[in-house]
Amino acid sequence: MKKQERHIAKPESPLIVERLSRWDQLEEIRPALENMLQSSAPEVGAFSTYEFLRAWWEAYGDSNGRELFFLACRVSNGDIVAMAPLFREKELRRRVLRLVGDTSDDVDGFDLLAANGFESRAVVAWGQWLAANRSEWSTLELNSVPTGSRLLADFRAVCKSQRFASREVTISHRVIQLPSDWEQYRQRLSSKMRFSISHQMRVAEKKWHPSMRLCQSEAEALQWLALMAKWQNVRWSSRGIRGKFEWNRRRLFYEKFVIGLVRNGDLRFWALVANDQLLAVELGCRFEGRYVGIHPAFDPALAPYSPGVVLRTMILQRLIRDGMERYDFGAGDEKYKLRWANERKTFSNFCCAPHWSQAGLRLQINNVVDCTRKMVKSLLMGWSAA
Repeated sequence: MKKQERHIAKPESPLIVERLSRWDQLEEIRPALENMLQSSAPEVGAFSTYEFLRAWWEAYGDSNGRELFFLACRVSNGDIVAMAPLFREKELRRRVLRLVGDTSDDVDGFDLLAANGFESRAVVAWGQWLAANRSEWSTLELNSVPTGSRLLADFRAVCKSQRFASREVTISHRVIQLPSDWEQYRQRLSSKMRFSISHQMRVAEKKWHPSMRLCQSEAEALQWLALMAKWQNVRWSSRGIRGKFEWNRRRLFYEKFVIGLVRNGDLRFWALVANDQLLAVELGCRFEGRYVGIHPAFDPALAPYSPGVVLRTMILQRLIRDGMERYDFGAGDEKYKLRWANERKTFSNFCCAPHWSQAGLRLQINNVVDCTRKMVKSLLMGWSAA
């Protein structure tokens, strides 16, 4: 018997918002979630997959009274066409809704999700649900969302129509649009950076004769993660700062996330190797023609020889050969990122709350403060130029 195809209802169908609060409910809708990811912005996807959401929640979800708070939009035939992957936690007297992945400072680039043609209708439905269920939340924070996200643009408009106070700030992140060959990319770099790369590659070849390896198994990935954590902790402790991977929850998250990436084929965990010894590693992942660099690390004892520069050079050469379109760094404008990537994009931290609520009034006060600062800065610049 021929299997009947199931079609998603037309965008004109009314959308019904349903809260999902258990993982067994989310397991049932994995195919719908994967379909929505295909419509997401270029900066989003790798950190909105089921594997990422589940790994993050298993590591961080049981702290601070957190509850799953996914808001799914269904059409009349029951198909899910949009999803707001949120959780709720308490901060003082506030009930704050945030995107799963936020607050832990592991990765950047989250978003609301919707199938093609349903974006605006989904955002309207979410806005109506939030307005009708104000006892369920005090503040909604959509942090680390690509500033150009269509869903975020629609949400700005819905906040106005629902009379929600809102505030938005942006943070930079750097990307490399990869050309068709290495020499084209190399010519984009400063002469100083080109010299540095050539010099470090010659030194590495003379000292180590290194090669680059790609992680091939779960067991190997966990071994490399442990070494990466060790190197990072040594590096930070030498500065008198607690290492990022000393937190058990963070180690648990990366272990689960990496295993998920291995299983779906999207892990890109690279190592610089010489005589079967790892000199440097870079944890990354692939999604829809884009490579996201998550964590680089190298043996601190080898810092004078810049093994991290050597490894990133080899990674970029490999990505270009493989036809990848883009290399993404995480949020921030650190100097080492600027040396490699001159294209700037931004993430938005967007927050909203009912207009006359305590949280809403706080947002409006912060907006006034921001405007005053900009005005004063503009006046001072004008006076200094006069």
